[in-house]
Amino acid sequence: MKILERGDIEEGFEFERAWITMVDGRPAPVALVGGILCNIETKETLLDAGIAFCQPVDPEWAANWPLSLTIDVQPGDPPLHANCVTANERIVAAARRFHELALADQATEGTPL
Repeated sequence: MKILERGDIEEGFEFERAWITMVDGRPAPVALVGGILCNIETKETLLDAGIAFCQPVDPEWAANWPLSLTIDVQPGDPPLHANCVTANERIVAAARRFHELALADQATEGTPL
């Protein structure tokens, strides 16, 4: 998996901080990006590629979110344009930290990422 084009328009959408909250009784990672509360997370294969999911909680923001990537998933296949994902190193690091804590069963509410 290779990033071909970053649609990350980060001006005004800088990563501020990330932490663990509870959603439906389960720990979930969130981040404040440009003052907008976002759900973040990713699967291990995306983490390995340096990519994280980052979608605003507010549906209006989610529909117009400027963070996106064009990814070469499989050589020879057409590139995939993915919205609400980012290669922002700080967001990816926060998602990675949550993944590690969740695997160790240590993801607790309020923990900074």
